[in-house]
Parts: sequence; C-alpha cells; structure tokens
Amino acid sequence: MINIEAIELAADAIKDSKHAIITTHVNPDGDAVGSALALYHAITQLGKKADVIIDSTVPQYLMFLEGANKIQIYNSNKHNKAIKEADTIFFLDLNDSKRIRNMSNICLESTAKKVLIDHHLYPQDFCNICIVDYDASSTGEMMWSIIKLLDVQITKGIAESLYAAILTDTGSFRYDRTTGKLHRIVAELVDKGANPTLIYEEIYNQNSFNVMKLMGLAIASIELHHEGKLAVMTITDEMFRDAGTNDDDIEGFVEKTLAIKGVQAGIMITEVRRRDEMRISFRSKGNVNVRDLAYRFGGGGHLNAAGARITGTVFSNMKAMLINAAKSLFD
Repeated sequence: MINIEAIELAADAIKDSKHAIITTHVNPDGDAVGSALALYHAITQLGKKADVIIDSTVPQYLMFLEGANKIQIYNSNKHNKAIKEADTIFFLDLNDSKRIRNMSNICLESTAKKVLIDHHLYPQDFCNICIVDYDASSTGEMMWSIIKLLDVQITKGIAESLYAAILTDTGSFRYDRTTGKLHRIVAELVDKGANPTLIYEEIYNQNSFNVMKLMGLAIASIELHHEGKLAVMTITDEMFRDAGTNDDDIEGFVEKTLAIKGVQAGIMITEVRRRDEMRISFRSKGNVNVRDLAYRFGGGGHLNAAGARITGTVFSNMKAMLINAAKSLFD
C-alpha cells in the first residue's frame, strides 16, 4: 500500500516543476489517458507548462474527455527538443520504459527529473522517484490522492478524467480492488461534476458499425480449451481489414471471453502486422492468476487482468504456446 510520504513526493515534484512532459504507454487505455489528462489539468491550473505526448493515437472513445484534443502524438523532429528542455517527466500507468516505445531513448537521456506513478508489479528502475501502489485499483485512484495534496480545484475536467480512469481499469467496478474507499472517491468525483451515465455511454456505447462488425468476427473466433475453463479469442490482420478497423478498436473485447458459462480465464490474441507484433490480453475470474502467465510472456498486470506484447513469432505458434501454458492456471 502506498504511504503518504510517497504521495507527498509526487505532489512536491508537481509543485517544483516549471515545464512537465506527461506520457504513458502505447495504445493507451482509459486509465492511461484519464490519469494523464487529470495531471495535465492540475499542472496547468497551477500556472505551469505541461505537454501530454504519447507514441500512439488516443482511442476515439476517449476523445470526449476535456483536453483530449491537446494530447500530442510523438514526433521526434517536433518533440525531442521539448523533452530535452523539460525539467520533469511523468511516466504514468506503466512499469517499463519500453512501453513508451519510440519515446524511450530521448526520455531516458533527458536530464529532467523522472517520476513514475503506477500500480503494476515489477517496475523497472528508470526514474528518480517511483510512486507505485500494487493495491490501487488504477493509476487514476493514485492520481486522485496526489491531486488532493495540490492547491487546485477539482474541476469537472479533472473529475471526469479520473472517473473514466477508474471506471475502465476496474472493469466498471467489478475487479477485486474495488473497495469501499474507492467508491467514496468515486462519490466525490460525481459530486465534482463527473456524470456516470454520460461517461459510460461515451466509453462503451458509441461503437461504430465497423467496430461492431469486428466484435462479431472476434466472438465467432472464440474456442474453448482445458475442459471449457479457457476461452481463446483471436483477431487477425485480415479481420481488421475486413471490418475496416484497427487495433485501437478492440477495447473491452477480451471481456466477452468471460461471459461464457464455465470459463474461468480468457485470452485474446491480436495480430498487428504493421508492427510485426501480437498483443495478448488475459482476463480471469476469482483466484485464477493470469498475471504470472502474462509475466512468462514478457508482460505483466494484475491477478485478473494482464497483458503482453510479442514480436517475431508466428501467430499460430503463439496461439498454441499460450493454450499449452494456460493449462497451469487450472492445475
């Protein structure tokens, strides 16, 4: 559990900063984008300069959040000078600098103070200040504690960003770190202007026809293994082309694997051919630990929700390896 001294260190880094760079992992989810925007709003409210730069586009379903249109997609020619000149770099919702992909080298080379704020296991040692809480539901929950120590108003923009962060990383308040304390935080966010109905609608009920078509193809791909305890969903590059979509459009798909009666764990394997990459998403119920399984494939995460990225492996071979390795979940 994170202590007050750690939270104060993060708050002090914000107060001391004059020009901050805020970044998060590629293919950012609601927790990553929501936490980054909440910090951006807090820093700028203090009269300081902040830039949110990510080596990815922001998913369309999060563009309704205030300030999302100000998030910049990393371009070395445009942004390297700003990164070098910044006095503080905040790394949010990631435990390894490789997760910011092409930004990694320039950020690590910068003389700026580096601050990590995250809730995943096994953080790499690349920052001056590491604020890590394995018990937190989300980086958004941690960001709430930090922002509360600052002399800023919790605006509607901050409240909605943090609500979106917490909502998405708790599986709509279903995962095991959904505590009474967390609900009390959420209640404050609602009181400050976060609209639960609107935020849920924007995130989960605004899919395009093409995305729904892709979801249909993904659900049709599901196979059951290990006596029906494991569901495996596969999304190929061909399926993306057929549906006119890309890997930004698969948020929440893996959850469908757990909707099948008797399934205790689900794996979604996504082929991203343009990067010669496979994205692996793991989900589970109860005490079935997919975090350690993800770790075996170079990833990480939480007990019931984890992920990994793999390059240079044939799709069919990876699928077979994952199914075989997942047998250990049920031993």
